[in-house]
Amino acid sequence: MWHEALDKRQSVRTVFVGSAKAFDHADHAIILHNLHDMGAPEFVIRWIHSFLSDRQQRVKIDDVYYGWLKLKGGIPQGSWLGP
Repeated sequence: MWHEALDKRQSVRTVFVGSAKAFDHADHAIILHNLHDMGAPEFVIRWIHSFLSDRQQRVKIDDVYYGWLKLKGGIPQGSWLGP
């Protein structure tokens, strides 16, 4: 393992991969499908579906509010399920 190599003062090569705004692009159908495949209880899947479904957002710039848009993906940030 890499930590053993470090303890022995050997070199270690790593690659770190990140995705900016990954939670903004999370597809709700894929999340629910993966929960089903992992064997999550049906009531949990329905509960998360309810949490993610029919979400809307709009933009405010200065005192101007723009129209509401229905979201098809993403996880609400600042929620207990979000980042």
